[in-house]
Amino acid sequence: MKTDFSDPLAFLRHLAEQAVVDDIGLLRAVARCLAPEDAATLLRDEATRTSSLRDALLRKVVEDAEAGVRREHHTLVRQLLRAVESADGRTSQILAYSLSSLCPTLPRKKRRLVQEAFVRSRFVGIRRRGYRLIGKDKVPDLSIIVAAWREWGDPECAWLLVKLLPAADLASMKSELLPSLDQGWMLSRLFLRLAELDADFPDELERLDSVSYCYVLAKLGRTIPNEKAMSIVEQSAGDERFGLLVWSIGKMGLWEVLVAIQQRLPELEERRFAALMQHDA
Repeated sequence: MKTDFSDPLAFLRHLAEQAVVDDIGLLRAVARCLAPEDAATLLRDEATRTSSLRDALLRKVVEDAEAGVRREHHTLVRQLLRAVESADGRTSQILAYSLSSLCPTLPRKKRRLVQEAFVRSRFVGIRRRGYRLIGKDKVPDLSIIVAAWREWGDPECAWLLVKLLPAADLASMKSELLPSLDQGWMLSRLFLRLAELDADFPDELERLDSVSYCYVLAKLGRTIPNEKAMSIVEQSAGDERFGLLVWSIGKMGLWEVLVAIQQRLPELEERRFAALMQHDA
């Protein structure tokens, strides 16, 4: 079949210049015909743009790297990392998108370079990409996360430390991490991790968040007296996590407290609704 193009690269460039919507995925199909070195080279030139061509090339390069990382992929990563360091905020984010997609395919040492470059960035959006990459890594480098926490104190970094640090290290950092854990589910995870080290740790949580306290106790197979549970019910009637509290009380086997909740359900529901309305106002 005769064509007017000498090779897939020429055809791809022609398609990219056409101002048409590629509904059938022609760009992606032609990109798959490129040699790995051509795809990597062309992606480097296109990586600062948000375009269908960039996306098609990136998918091709990722597929090639998944089949086996080649010299041109290492070169591409080095070039993109240098570009990210010197680019402005918007361009850095666009470049980081390609690096984020490539990172999981790379050897551990090269993954670490990308992750470290991201979490050291002055742009918080790129640092968040770095935290996500580290969180998904099967062999995360904890020293990178700790260093990023010391430098930036990002809440996303605090949460990553809660998930990944050994319990003993987490206990030593608890006081500095707590202010950044502003959601009940974050506190719950922290104290469940700390309980691996000391079963009495959850008692401190009662002063911080009584709903999370009951949840953690329930997950640990511990319980509290009915009177204490009922007091927490009174305090938490307007909490949007009231259903989680009810679950926790059931998990602890406090059926008499559940009976009391059922008997006062209209009142408790009214208080909960009033609290939600006040929150939305």
